[in-house]
Amino acid sequence: MNTVTASPVRVALMADVAGLRASRAIAVDDTATFARLSGAAKETLRLASAISSAQDALTAYAIAEARADLDKLFSKFGDITVTVTTPAGEQPNAIQSRYTIVYDARAYHANTRQSDFAKRTVNGFGALDREAMAYLVTRKPEAIPSIIMDLAPETRKQLLIGTLRQCAGGT
Repeated sequence: MNTVTASPVRVALMADVAGLRASRAIAVDDTATFARLSGAAKETLRLASAISSAQDALTAYAIAEARADLDKLFSKFGDITVTVTTPAGEQPNAIQSRYTIVYDARAYHANTRQSDFAKRTVNGFGALDREAMAYLVTRKPEAIPSIIMDLAPETRKQLLIGTLRQCAGGT
């Protein structure tokens, strides 16, 4: 076996080469990191814009989905009327008046195996089921008597929502 011993100069030069290679590898990594970080500000802006666009698309989809669900839910309702009856000798007012609500709702008939509209009548908003109340408030607000609507004409939407919640048993 031939054993060659390296001279101290050769060992020193080999150590220098190895050290320089290690330093170069670190510099290459640093250059890649610098290049990535140099574009970080632009990438942050691009991602913020992409997030905003994706959130807008998600919101639009959720709204469209909710509208479609309401359209499906409300497709089972037709005409709706509210008749106001005031006790004899009383002035019409929202509290003492009586309300008769007549509306068309789809009903399934087992003998014909079809569903068609049938008239339903309830006395008072409290007797109106939640879906029919939601239909009245959102799709047919013009059917709500003026003695109710005139209570707060500048905030009709809040009044309607409050009425819906109260009649539906909510708070």
